[in-house]
Amino acid sequence: MEKLKKSLLAKIVSVILIAVLTAVFIFSSAALMFGVAANLYSDSQNKTELNEILSDNLNASLNYIVWHTDIENEIFPSISENLMYEIKAENGKVLYSDVDESQSRFSYSENRYFSTYAYVNPDYDASADETDDDLTETTGFQAEIIEKTSKRINYTITVHLKNELKEKDVFYYITRIYKFIENNEKMLVASLIISAVLTLALFVFLMCSAGHKNGTDGIYISRFDKFPYDITAIITALLITGISYVALYSMDYMGEVTYYNNSVLPFIPPFYALSVMAVSALLTVFCITTAVRLKTRTLIKSTLIYKILRFIFKQIKRLFSFIGYTLRKIPTVWKAAVIISTVFIVDFILLLILSAGGEGAVLLLLFLNFAVAVTLLLICIMFSEIKNGTEKIAKGNTEEKINEYRMLGDLKLHAQNINSINDGIARAVEQKMKSERFKTELITNVSHDIKTPLTSIINYVDLLSKENIDNENAEEYIEVLSRQSSKLKKLIEDLLEASKASTGNLTVNFTKIEIGTLLSQTLGEYEDRFAGKQLEPVLNNSSQPLFISADNRHIWRIFDNIFNNIAKYAQPNTRVYIDVSPKNGTVEITFKNISKEKLNISGDELMERFVRGDSSRNTEGSGLGLSIAKSLAELQKGRCDVQIDGDLFKVTLSFPIVN
Repeated sequence: MEKLKKSLLAKIVSVILIAVLTAVFIFSSAALMFGVAANLYSDSQNKTELNEILSDNLNASLNYIVWHTDIENEIFPSISENLMYEIKAENGKVLYSDVDESQSRFSYSENRYFSTYAYVNPDYDASADETDDDLTETTGFQAEIIEKTSKRINYTITVHLKNELKEKDVFYYITRIYKFIENNEKMLVASLIISAVLTLALFVFLMCSAGHKNGTDGIYISRFDKFPYDITAIITALLITGISYVALYSMDYMGEVTYYNNSVLPFIPPFYALSVMAVSALLTVFCITTAVRLKTRTLIKSTLIYKILRFIFKQIKRLFSFIGYTLRKIPTVWKAAVIISTVFIVDFILLLILSAGGEGAVLLLLFLNFAVAVTLLLICIMFSEIKNGTEKIAKGNTEEKINEYRMLGDLKLHAQNINSINDGIARAVEQKMKSERFKTELITNVSHDIKTPLTSIINYVDLLSKENIDNENAEEYIEVLSRQSSKLKKLIEDLLEASKASTGNLTVNFTKIEIGTLLSQTLGEYEDRFAGKQLEPVLNNSSQPLFISADNRHIWRIFDNIFNNIAKYAQPNTRVYIDVSPKNGTVEITFKNISKEKLNISGDELMERFVRGDSSRNTEGSGLGLSIAKSLAELQKGRCDVQIDGDLFKVTLSFPIVN
């Protein structure tokens, strides 16, 4: 079946068979309808006899017989050799006859007359006795009669049909067709049903196989299927209409011709059959191309009207795009200047018309001012939308979007630009956070991995130090291992704490803390160390208790990191100032000291992890102290800032005051 669907020969044969079967179906239907209408398939008395049908044709024959009779030569027109004619005048005189009663099947008579006196007598007054309908120009037999008698002649013409039909004329074929329809009812019904079923089956096959072709997968679109569908439909309709018109018009024409030339009769049925087949083939081909276009969803797109409308739409869209592009290139100030100038000019013209007595100018002026007011209101609404959106974006809401769909012109473009900037900021923040999370996770994971073997190293060094080793060098080596492993352990602990603090993974137990007392206690723990570094701490505590909400352990760690930093890097024989004071609802704690090394770095850089004040990295320290202090302060809703002024190193902590 798949091979047949893709076979071009099978499709051509199917179209031809459909055309032939359609002709069979139509002629079978017509024959059966005639047989039913004439009661040929019943025994009722209403059965239409053959002689009745032939009689109707004899009556039609008289219209041609009368006007083509030549009395002088006694020759009747040879309409059919199966007919015999007799013409009698009103006085009973036989004007012409070739009738043999023994051969006559039946006859048909009709009275006629000739009345064309004007034809032979120009002086005759037609208005006296005759009407205009009587003054008919005559030829042939009538002219001969009038010429010889010069008066009205009434006559009777009788046409006889012979018993034995020798000539194959209308009467011969009518007799054959009548007998065929009468005697072949079952065959006609069978041909009707078979032709209908086969036609339907072949049509379904063609619709299913439409678009399939050998060597091609899917639906194949031929050149014919690409031709404009509406033009194809018009051409098909015109061809079908033309063929149908010729076939219907030729019925009357051929009926007339057969009275002059019986040789035309055998060609009439094939002509009608070919007409039906041609119409059927055209409709089938049109249905096939329709099926292909429906399968490929190109039925509408393949019409010429669609292509024309699409072309027009594209040109209009291109024109508006060009206008929009041109307007976007014009600066907003110039646009506003043109609009304002136009409004002023129109206002001036309307005022002139109004002063000249034009009453309609008032309505136009009001409408113009109303349009200007509405436009300004819309601009204000759009500007307010942009203003509110930018305020939210400025506060850090990177998910905020300005609704640009309700805006027009440059304000819409401005809103789009702001949204684009906001998208860029959001992507940058997301990338930054992703990078920070990655670094933090890396530090945490590596620190955990190092901590386990380091613990073993410290334990074994401790065990070695307890052994009685009689070797000074070995004892010195053990002491170095112990010191450096402890330093490495402290560094790893700081890394973990810095990682947890920066990611907010530390647990914070907020309690009410008197900050001055805690600061004095922490400073007391560093008195000996400061004395060893020849540093003099100067504490300026507040005269009144200042309370904050924080975690006591984390606050102590912040102070510890700052004091430890001062002990390492402060210039010996200098003072260290610690000030505690309330300021704008917060407690502000300031640490100030003089650095013993040149500070060639900014305060913000110094707050970063792994950054130390001495660029040579000769001193001890990990560079995490201040970074941890900052993260812990922010974790407790505080701030930690570092300022450097020459050799002056200043750290400022601030926390909200709690009543």
